[in-house]
Amino acid sequence: MCDSSQRCWNRRCAEWVPQTTCTPGQTEACYEAGGRPQGECREGERICGPRGTWGACAHQRLPTAETCDGLDTDCDGRVDEGQPCECTPGSVRECYAGPRPTLGVGVCRAGRQACTLDHRWGACLGAVLPSREACNGADDDCNGQVDDGCECLPGAIRTCYASGVRDVGACQAGHQACGRDARWSPCYGALAPSQEVCDRVDNDCDGRVDEGIVMTCASLVPPARPQPTPVPVQPGRPVIR
Repeated sequence: MCDSSQRCWNRRCAEWVPQTTCTPGQTEACYEAGGRPQGECREGERICGPRGTWGACAHQRLPTAETCDGLDTDCDGRVDEGQPCECTPGSVRECYAGPRPTLGVGVCRAGRQACTLDHRWGACLGAVLPSREACNGADDDCNGQVDDGCECLPGAIRTCYASGVRDVGACQAGHQACGRDARWSPCYGALAPSQEVCDRVDNDCDGRVDEGIVMTCASLVPPARPQPTPVPVQPGRPVIR
């Protein structure tokens, strides 16, 4: 048996001198996967030993199986191919499920969604999508118009007039309220023009008082209450009334 520094030659042990391939202490880049590294793969370095032979390639990064990490770990120039990956855990993106033309119009806003640990996008949080107009002073359906189709805002109150006559003679304004259906109620409390009567009031609201009355107003005024007739008083005698 020859020892580790010898080789058997013609049935005899002889000192083995390896063929020198490099200069001791020399270094060079190395990559055992073949070709040029790409993706996450990296070259390493090897050092020439004292016997003039190259040592192992150290610190190189060789291809590994693809995982959902957003990296080209198998170093083929493609990222996460062949994997059911939607995203990288921890990443966040904008999301909006409504029609794109409505985004940023009226109340409509985008939300945010985060990538979960199973490489799937989570729920879209905070997004505001188009909805039916609520007659609330906002553009709920995100079409660029506020409360289109609504007569009024529920709870609102406004002045109203009967027959279009405003504050003339006996005519006066009323009020109407906006109901839950965003429609105005009837006009309550308004006084409309009426037939003229002899009461020194402009009942028909035309700016004239008691016009066209046949009988005079004076005949309808109650007569004055009669005053008692004074009785002469004689001195010394009581007066009995």
